[in-house]
Amino acid sequence: MLVLGINKVPDQTVPDQARENDHGESKERINNIASKFRESGSNVTSKVIFTHNRRDTIDRVTKEGECNVILVPNHAGRMEWILVPLRGNTNIDRISDFVADLTTDELRRVTLLHVTDSESDQEGKPLLTEARQKLVDKGVDEQFIETDLITSHEVVETITEQAKNYDTIVIGGTEPSLLDRVFGDIPHRISQETGCPVFIIPPETKS
Repeated sequence: MLVLGINKVPDQTVPDQARENDHGESKERINNIASKFRESGSNVTSKVIFTHNRRDTIDRVTKEGECNVILVPNHAGRMEWILVPLRGNTNIDRISDFVADLTTDELRRVTLLHVTDSESDQEGKPLLTEARQKLVDKGVDEQFIETDLITSHEVVETITEQAKNYDTIVIGGTEPSLLDRVFGDIPHRISQETGCPVFIIPPETKS
């Protein structure tokens, strides 16, 4: 597993200079998170990239098939309250695998969230039920799993507001080239407004 941290650099700043000014703080945050997976027996490496274009970097790395997890880094303390916004079931297996690996004895709740802008949405409840069962099948105690179906015309704002009640966010994408467009700028907004780490789980790269 490669845990990748991406730091967006202002256009007027050279990435190498931004890395030097960071004094290794981002690398330390990434390593702290990667260590949680090492403790569970996973083979993990970590990497930090400083870039002017976050979207292109995510697309490039995922297309190259180099990483399983993309991290928008922030302070990573205990991962007790985990929010998992779900848009569809295309990537649900990889998301479930990751969340199951992420859970520890410190876990207090995993909330599976689906926000829809349609009151006639027919996919939300089955999606959440499927995701819940997959987590149970992978060993997550069902007493710690909660599902939440919200109807709102402000999907991005609703997810961002819900995220403020959690210390860890896990988001899945449908296609590597659409990661940023699928959820808009949710990872960045959540990161900025909550200060918690945001994990993006890209779909499996097709060979």
